[in-house]
Amino acid sequence: MCAKYTEFEETKAAYLSLFPKFIANAFFLTIIDIIASGIAAIIFFESKKAGYLKRPSKVLMIISLILCGWSIFSLM
Repeated sequence: MCAKYTEFEETKAAYLSLFPKFIANAFFLTIIDIIASGIAAIIFFESKKAGYLKRPSKVLMIISLILCGWSIFSLM
């Protein structure tokens, strides 16, 4: 997408055209991303607490929290 289009609005429109019409909204897609990243962080936290693959769970939990935070600040 980025190599094909030079303007931000053209790139954004091309990106949103990949989604079905009922969710082709940048704000709505960001909210879905925040929710999914938050749920993933909770799941990895529970896995870490249960002692199942502690180190990978901790790393993936941190990555999920970073992505969740990044998505929150991209709304501002």
